[in-house]
Amino acid sequence: MKKTILLALAIVATISLSAQVKKNDAMKLKNKKHQACEWMCAKQEQRKTFIINKMELKETERAAFESLYDAYRKKVWESKAKIKKSIHQMNDSCTNEQYEKCLETIHNEKNTQAKLDSEFYIAMKKILSARQIYLYYTSDKKFNKLMMRDMNQKKGKCKK
Repeated sequence: MKKTILLALAIVATISLSAQVKKNDAMKLKNKKHQACEWMCAKQEQRKTFIINKMELKETERAAFESLYDAYRKKVWESKAKIKKSIHQMNDSCTNEQYEKCLETIHNEKNTQAKLDSEFYIAMKKILSARQIYLYYTSDKKFNKLMMRDMNQKKGKCKK
């Protein structure tokens, strides 16, 4: 009888400990997602500041460009999220129709992003000079290179 009670207590203790571990894992995952979101927001803000500083904007141009840029980035972010969701929905067990639906979504969102880029360019032409638009594109590309260099350096440090 005593052995049965001890065995039952051991099982209950093991189950409760494993349940708590899963809860802690979920909290850690949620915290990591939150940290990743904060990091992305910080990098987007850093990108915007970098670009604006390189574009040689006046105060009125800066305010107009910031609102335009923020709206553009928000729409692009939403489109990329839809693409990412579609990619994650596809797996080896999908039917042909499911693949078609996901690939159609990806295709449509790529077209949407192209339209957003075109509309953004046209809107920039209304408020900025050709040189400032050129500086936008070159500084955006330069920021991407800086980010890639930074990421590669961090990967190198982790491997050692």
